[in-house]
Amino acid sequence: MKITILLFIIYQILAQKAFSSVANVKSEEVDGELVFHERNLDTGVFDTTYNINAQDSTSYTALFHINHHPLKATDFLSFELIYATKFNDLEDGYLNFYISETFLKYAVIATSAVIPGATSENIISGGVGYGHRFKLIQSLFSARNLFETITAFASVHYFRETFEQIAYIGPGIRADYSIHKRSSASFHYGLRFSYNLASLQGTQDRYVTANWLSLAFELGFYL
Repeated sequence: MKITILLFIIYQILAQKAFSSVANVKSEEVDGELVFHERNLDTGVFDTTYNINAQDSTSYTALFHINHHPLKATDFLSFELIYATKFNDLEDGYLNFYISETFLKYAVIATSAVIPGATSENIISGGVGYGHRFKLIQSLFSARNLFETITAFASVHYFRETFEQIAYIGPGIRADYSIHKRSSASFHYGLRFSYNLASLQGTQDRYVTANWLSLAFELGFYL
């Protein structure tokens, strides 16, 4: 629960900063690359230039996940924080690390085993992965600040089911696809689809294979 509170506070801070900065930014495309010009609040002049391909280095992204099924959206709620850093000087490649806390009804995740009496669960997850940013979507929409990202993660998940109080832990894989709008040199916001597959082992020789799909609202901050 403490992890969720911390991630929620980070999400709120990023949201406030992201949308308050838009009025002081303008953008243009230079040699096929997105460049932002930021206003100097003292002089009122747009005197700071930022090229995202050349200058992006690290970022923090806060995400709020819901269940992919619109009629059962609140059966799966998750708060997540991703730290990304440019990988081996690749222009659009990033090494990603994440931590999340998920609250769900056991019935919304497809599993290989039924846990008698299990209802609501709390899953702690973390992992590392590689992501690549690209702009194919710009060929469909006339918006130079729209981007896509695909990311693959290796993960670890832990939860203690509430009926028999058996703890489960194990590895997993995760695939993400996101569409986001770069609102300024420092921020982006968008949507992300995330698919998880996990194999978990509990005490008393219990095993569970689970998978789930979620939709997330994301806010990113660049350093």
